[in-house]
Amino acid sequence: MSDATSADVLIIGSGPIGCTYARILVEGGATVLMVDAGAQLSPTPGFHLRNERIYQYNKNNFEDMVAANLHPYSVPTQSGYQDTLDKTAYWSTSDRAFNFHNPAQKEDLNLPAAGGCYAVGGMFTHWTAATPRQHPTLERTQIIPSEEWDDLYDVAERFFNTHTDQFDFDRQRVVKKALTDYFAGLPEDYPYPVPGDYPVQNLPVAAERRTGFDGEHQYMRWTGVDTVLGPLLTDPELAERFRILPQHLVTRLEHQGGRVQRAHVQDFNTLTELTIEADRFIVATGAIFGPQLLWASGIRSEALGRYLNDQICASCLVVLSREIVESLGPPHPDDPIPMPLWAPEPEVWIPVSEKRPWHCQVHYDPINFTTPGGEFVDERLLVFVQWFGMTEAEEDNRVTFSPDLPDLMGMPQPTFEYRVGEKAAQRAHAMIGDMAPATLAIGGWLPGQLPEFEPPGASLHLCSTTRMGERDDGTSVVDPYSKHWGYENLWVGGCGVIPEMSACNPTLTAAAMAVRSACAIAGVRPDSVGARTHA
Repeated sequence: MSDATSADVLIIGSGPIGCTYARILVEGGATVLMVDAGAQLSPTPGFHLRNERIYQYNKNNFEDMVAANLHPYSVPTQSGYQDTLDKTAYWSTSDRAFNFHNPAQKEDLNLPAAGGCYAVGGMFTHWTAATPRQHPTLERTQIIPSEEWDDLYDVAERFFNTHTDQFDFDRQRVVKKALTDYFAGLPEDYPYPVPGDYPVQNLPVAAERRTGFDGEHQYMRWTGVDTVLGPLLTDPELAERFRILPQHLVTRLEHQGGRVQRAHVQDFNTLTELTIEADRFIVATGAIFGPQLLWASGIRSEALGRYLNDQICASCLVVLSREIVESLGPPHPDDPIPMPLWAPEPEVWIPVSEKRPWHCQVHYDPINFTTPGGEFVDERLLVFVQWFGMTEAEEDNRVTFSPDLPDLMGMPQPTFEYRVGEKAAQRAHAMIGDMAPATLAIGGWLPGQLPEFEPPGASLHLCSTTRMGERDDGTSVVDPYSKHWGYENLWVGGCGVIPEMSACNPTLTAAAMAVRSACAIAGVRPDSVGARTHA
């Protein structure tokens, strides 16, 4: 595509959901222009940065990269006063906006660990790649007929290159066995049993193992949006109808009479402004940046930003037990630990179930891995454990946007009003009580990293701010096909569309919902899409 001012479809946001739309629509014959406020961080658009060799075996360095690309949504303003400040230095007691902090944010209502990523590929440049399917009754919305979900998930898993066997090495097997044995040995009256139909099992992960050089070293190819886009980047016929514009911020959608006409865009490359016209517009910038753009455009449905849903997280770092390590066999030559240096981390999962309303992962999390004391322990011995709890989607939990305060990009500043309900609090209390003794079946807690709750928003799984509904009754933003109520050519994609509470990672489900939406736009069936592969 050579024209940067018009297309059949304008997709705002280049993360996994926007790219799912693009894949289906371009293969369906449309010309698609995609814009993102962030830069392209790799030669291949949306490449997962952990695929770089330097990060394959050095998780601590990768965590630093993630931290640099994760921007908090709302940071309360502090006074700036310090006892030891030079008394000739200036300081102010006023609640003013500086360093893009938010003087309107109340600390007790904030989601301080929640943040977004400005980059081509969005969070897919560094995500943990966990892709479980939601529980069919406890999590999954019934707005979409149950008979459709398998086909939608099949497409999303194919686009994401999801597998369950790529981490199936000794470390995963012994961790899985230790947890299985622990829960099997609990008394029959234990209130949170692991059921036979939702056992301890391999976590579905969007990654594929590769063997390199001497045939012994193992590398992972982690899925980025380049995987999702697939042939749109490599097939000349499809590439002619697709283009990504990095560092292009959409500041406003111009609309009239229920139809979006054009997008107003700032080009950070040239420091100029332009407008882009299209027949269809898709906002796929996440659960906070998505409603931010709609609000800035004057598209303010009653439910916009409401029903904000966050998962409560509890976590700890465990050093594998001596018994587990010794069970792996004799030490390697010149190495007391019987694991190769490239040994992949375990990716183990206990799904949410009726009597266990929380999702459990033993995995690697680049956001939380580097911790005090952790750098002094061989990474092969460290296991990160997270339990994710469910919270009800309540109308008064919301994000609002300031008409006066700008955020880092000059857009209306988000402000959170979020409270954990009593039911969710009681579940979380039971959840951490379940997690703490279970982790001791794996090993011992790293000093300073004992089981505790993470700061609100730490899951990075915010949902429901542009939620789906069956009817336009003020409790939802989009219809069952993710089309914005009252607009004939505007769709919204992402985790914000998910209307129900959930415990598992929501990205795959958001992609499945985008598959349904994109197929409806293109007039195709889910089982017919994604036939082309990389050229």
